[in-house]
Amino acid sequence: MKTITRTSLLLLFLLTLSCKQKDIWIKPKYAPITEALFASGHIEPADQFILTAFSDGYLQRTYVKESDVVSVNNVLFSLDYQSKAIEEEAAKENLQIARLNASSKSPTLLKLQNDLYVAQQKCSLDSIQFARLKQLYVTQSVSQVDVENMRLQYEVDMTSVKSIQANMKSTQLALQQALIQAESQYNSYNAGNQYYSMRSPHTARIYQIFKKPGELIRKGEAVALLGNPDSLVVMLQVDEASISKIKEGQTVLVELNTDKAKMYEALVSRIYPYFDNATQSFQVEALFTHPFVHHIAGTLLQANIIVAKKDSALLIPRTCLNPDGKATVKRDGKRKIITLHTGIISTEWVEVLSDLDTEDEVLQNF
Repeated sequence: MKTITRTSLLLLFLLTLSCKQKDIWIKPKYAPITEALFASGHIEPADQFILTAFSDGYLQRTYVKESDVVSVNNVLFSLDYQSKAIEEEAAKENLQIARLNASSKSPTLLKLQNDLYVAQQKCSLDSIQFARLKQLYVTQSVSQVDVENMRLQYEVDMTSVKSIQANMKSTQLALQQALIQAESQYNSYNAGNQYYSMRSPHTARIYQIFKKPGELIRKGEAVALLGNPDSLVVMLQVDEASISKIKEGQTVLVELNTDKAKMYEALVSRIYPYFDNATQSFQVEALFTHPFVHHIAGTLLQANIIVAKKDSALLIPRTCLNPDGKATVKRDGKRKIITLHTGIISTEWVEVLSDLDTEDEVLQNF
């Protein structure tokens, strides 16, 4: 039994030796190389923004639908504001009354004007009568008491005229103040009720509507997504280890999940300096180099950002480079392990900047 076991082990060892592959040695060569960083992302409208509600209310009517292009100040949605409309109407009526009271046809001012006219007329008549009695007193036709009584009556008349004139001025001022308050109140209600009509701040395309008629909308809640009507941008997520290699103007090759058969070209246009903890990445924006005819935002995509490219570089297969940056080299018939100074690294090739030439041979690890 022991002899059979030993024989089996010997056969297995010989079989292993016979199946072991010979070392594969590869010579470096000069060829083009491109380094590309993979990034995932999505498409979104340029200058996109969320239209939010300024007031609480039920969505009464929607005037637009997705894909519509709207102009500046177009009404997009309206909320139910019946109670506010009643308050606005009451403020409007108060304003009309205040305007009438402050105008030349004001009943209050007309009455004061009439009172002033009567008082002035009485003062004028009493002035004449006072002058006549003074003349009669000279001829002893009337008594001193009669003259004094008329003088007192005339002074009362003048005081009454001045009092009515002062009252008119204070009343006019009060009515003007009431008019200003009524206008302010009406404008406040009118401006507040404008919040119940949601308008487009500029020309934009409606990409998404979040609410349906009849739904209750709270102040500050998102109602619709709007953006540039003719321009979509590529938003990419780049990890921390790669962000230092990204520069504006670099070429981006984009493959959409909705159209995997076609490759789109874009250019890096913006690098956001903020690290997003939720996605554990930096955000990079790219613009299509050719007009993008689709108007479908939110499409997921994969992209390769070209961060380095050379038309001629000394290359070895990536399988020849150990994870620690070392490689096994055969030079002048001697085998040794050296640390390589590398440059561009692609998925298949590694650029060697020094310590190697085309006469050397490098061991392929796997």
